[in-house]
Amino acid sequence: MIVPTHRSYLDFILCSYLFFAYPELGIAIPHIAAAQEFGKIPLLGKIIRKTQAFYVQRGLGRENPEVTRQIHDLVSRKQALEFFIEGTRSRSRQALKPRRGILKCLQASGQACSILPISISYDRLPEEKSFQRELSGAPKPKMRLGGLLAWIGRVLRGEIRLGRIHMSCGRPLTMNLDSDLNGLSLQVMAELQAGLAPTTHHLRSFLQKHPLPGVGLDWLKSAIEARGGRVLESPLKGEEKVDPTIAATFHYQWSHYFFPEALAAFPEHPAIQHFLRGNLYMEVPTPHPGAAGDERLGSVLQALFQPLCRDYFGAAEALGERPGQVPLRSAVELLPEIPGAHLPHLEACLEDLVAREILVQLPKGEGYAWGPKAQDLNRYARPAAGRRA
Repeated sequence: MIVPTHRSYLDFILCSYLFFAYPELGIAIPHIAAAQEFGKIPLLGKIIRKTQAFYVQRGLGRENPEVTRQIHDLVSRKQALEFFIEGTRSRSRQALKPRRGILKCLQASGQACSILPISISYDRLPEEKSFQRELSGAPKPKMRLGGLLAWIGRVLRGEIRLGRIHMSCGRPLTMNLDSDLNGLSLQVMAELQAGLAPTTHHLRSFLQKHPLPGVGLDWLKSAIEARGGRVLESPLKGEEKVDPTIAATFHYQWSHYFFPEALAAFPEHPAIQHFLRGNLYMEVPTPHPGAAGDERLGSVLQALFQPLCRDYFGAAEALGERPGQVPLRSAVELLPEIPGAHLPHLEACLEDLVAREILVQLPKGEGYAWGPKAQDLNRYARPAAGRRA
């Protein structure tokens, strides 16, 4: 079972190409579980199916007998499978919460499976323009053949430069009938997160936006490596031209190496505690003892997490000004009220407010209503908003 990260539609091709180009790996080209939407695209749907893809309907919340039959048949024939445990592409480069539907189906086959996590790191993502619009509040566009052909044309004309694409295999894991699927899925996510590799392009973009005293490229690179990371050299330049919405996603290639120190530095900060605990899967090695007293580390933590705190508490304050049973339909509605806000932060804030019962999420995507502890909203926002982060 091949389980890659999912940042781009290109992920489908890369793993298959890897095993085709390097037969010495001993891994057959896998059968890929692809979203049903692909099958509806004229011509492309048939082409994808010929690359050994089979289509699954996401978000059913229940077993699909046809998919179960297909998977059990492939397992019985010892075929290699590939699926994306995050379920969908991460438009922000964040590690998404694992989906366990395919794992449940595999476990029900009664056969032990080996799982190979593969982290795919991109300098720049092919779908960057689309993600930029989505992160600014636009709906996800429908998959169309014309859009793909237009993108290929831009690549051939040299209008799109992706830089480096890096693939890293994690530690193989085993699943059998006795495996705890929740724990196993978190192990897979830990391997995927540990395999992500930032590039010097990502670090330069961060420093371009956050010029910090004493923090240069070499220092930041060394700090990441001291925490177990690996930084790749990038041929890309022009960081000052990167759209701010996209630049805000780059740090998810490496900021998790600083999550434990942020959790320790801000132990009572609700935004940092919630967001980081929900986004850290791997174990980060303890850096050199002297790092804790380094002022440069403090300035990096501030630059990384101050926007997060601003967005959480900006969202809470905006909600406080919305009386009524349905304060909002989605986090997108808050974007105009919080200049410069990062949409994934707002979505995470709403998730936290639901967990605290300040809000309740309505069924069928109808939005949010005030929960039984709605009166706690002011206490959530105001005291914490004054804490430095």
